[in-house]
Amino acid sequence: MTENVGSISESFFPINDYLERDEPFDKITDAVTGKIFYCNGMTTSEDLALTHARTISALTGIDVELHYNNTTSFANALGITGKLALGSLAVISALLVQKRLLFVLGLASFAWGLFDLNTIDKEKNTSAQILANLVKTYLDAHPLHHITLIFHSQGADIGHRALEKLSAYKDLINVVTIGGVVDIPDHLALRVVNFMNDNDLIAYLAKTLFNPKSGNKTKVPIKDQKSPYLDSHYSIDYLERPQVKQAILDLVKSRRQANTFPK
Repeated sequence: MTENVGSISESFFPINDYLERDEPFDKITDAVTGKIFYCNGMTTSEDLALTHARTISALTGIDVELHYNNTTSFANALGITGKLALGSLAVISALLVQKRLLFVLGLASFAWGLFDLNTIDKEKNTSAQILANLVKTYLDAHPLHHITLIFHSQGADIGHRALEKLSAYKDLINVVTIGGVVDIPDHLALRVVNFMNDNDLIAYLAKTLFNPKSGNKTKVPIKDQKSPYLDSHYSIDYLERPQVKQAILDLVKSRRQANTFPK
């Protein structure tokens, strides 16, 4: 899944211009980027996820392996939302009109939605373990390489879980999230950059609900006056941004410099 490209014609500004760091790039390592792993968000077809992986490969000239996230299809997401919403509405209505059967049916619908959510959570844990195993296998076989992990939307949740299993390898891992439903904490990898479009409603709501106080120094907002709300969440929308392109290039092209964060 590799497309080698020549020179990048687009002009980018230096990553230090927009990454607010307290520390310089001061740790020296001999590791070179050997591979990129990309994990897509929910409700994304495998063909579309492969297209995004090829876009990253074309930008960097480095092999990109897709770790396909199929834990939440559009049908699953719609079904869970419907069960939780209808169940909540039925329970509230039953309390108002004092209908026991409606109350029981509402609770059953809500419980069904929670069961489906729990099933998806288990599937995300399984996906994270598979990704962690892939990373370990690659780095064990290539001790002079480092890798870059790129996560979109729900893929960041899977990536976060995988990185928690990779503490022994964190000095060989760089991370970029684009519209992640969670931010990746700085301490889980060598370098972490979390991008979020100011108009990305999905990422904004998810971060507000799941990790409102991540404390990351590497959370980078993207100002967008073009496309509001849902149109700002797509993976390709992020991958076309100069800031995101430059961050990815800086991470994979720097062969000897890496950033250290205070522990």
